Amino acid sequence: MRRFGALRTARFALLTTLILIFTGTEALAARCEILYRFYNQNRTVAGPVNVECSWPHDDDGFGNWGVTTPGWGSRSNSHQFAGWKWRDSKWQWMSCTNEHPTPDCDQYNDNGCTTQKSTAVGIASIFVYKTKHGPNNYTCEQYFSGGTAVVTNLRKKLYELDAPDPDDHVTTQSYGTITVPITCSSAWSCSGWSTWKSTNKVDSGG
Repeated sequence: MRRFGALRTARFALLTTLILIFTGTEALAARCEILYRFYNQNRTVAGPVNVECSWPHDDDGFGNWGVTTPGWGSRSNSHQFAGWKWRDSKWQWMSCTNEHPTPDCDQYNDNGCTTQKSTAVGIASIFVYKTKHGPNNYTCEQYFSGGTAVVTNLRKKLYELDAPDPDDHVTTQSYGTITVPITCSSAWSCSGWSTWKSTNKVDSGG
């Protein structure tokens, strides 16, 4: 749906925590196959979000949100940033606060029915599931010889999904650098996971 109103980041708050999990196993041609999995949890949304409003469409304001992570993966109509209200086989977020003022316990589920929290959908949503490969003739143990894996400048761009219409950008969330300690039980079997990292840093610029 088309944007109705504006997103005011000074009053908009979005808090999540994130974890990154690495798994390394042997692939063809003696290469380390590395599976990257990014999860988020504790998803909380407060303040004005106006990207799924009725005019000129007939809509109740709820929408599913997807995640694009530059350099890692694109948004999909799945459960990448699961909300709290079950609509159209997805856990959705109220995405038109202009037309649904607070408090309203049908539209908001937290903080006295004034904000939203993903309490209805369990602990975590996966938003990146990507496989990469190390160089030829390197075992996973050699590839992770430094004992850590590092992801820098991690950003999570949130969109309200509108296929077949263009998706609407909600905000961009920054996590900075994430370091994952890696342990190997054999030459071809390594794994590790970061601690949960919190952020409420948002940037509407995309």
